[in-house]
Amino acid sequence: MKRRWLKLLVVFAGLGLAGFLLYLWLGPSGGINRMSVLRIKVGMSHEEVNAVIGLPHGDYSTDNSHPIIGLHKRGGEVRFWYGDNGAITVWIDDDGKVSTRDFSPASTSLFDKFYRWIGIDG
Repeated sequence: MKRRWLKLLVVFAGLGLAGFLLYLWLGPSGGINRMSVLRIKVGMSHEEVNAVIGLPHGDYSTDNSHPIIGLHKRGGEVRFWYGDNGAITVWIDDDGKVSTRDFSPASTSLFDKFYRWIGIDG
C-alpha cells in the first residue's frame, strides 16, 4: 500500500514539474516581465535590450508617473521599463553595455515567491 502512494506521489510531482517547465518555455516572451529580464545578458547593447523586451524604455503603466531614465552614480545611466506587472531596471555603463539588470514585480505572485526561493532573481 505504501509503495502505491509513493508511486502516485512521484507521478504527481513529475507532472507538476513538467507543467512548470512548460509554463516557463511557453510563457511570456516579450514585454515587461521576469522572462524578459532573464533573457537580458550582461554586455548587451541598449538596442539588443529593446529587442528582447520589444519596447523602447518608458512608462507603460496605467498611472504613467515613473521616471524612465536616470544617471548611475558609478557612471553610465539607468533605464527603466514600467508596466502594470512590474518594472525592469537596466544599468548601462559608459561603454553603452548592460552591466546589471533587475525585475521588480508590482505584486508578489506565487511564481515570484518560488523564483526567490530557488534563487532566481531577475
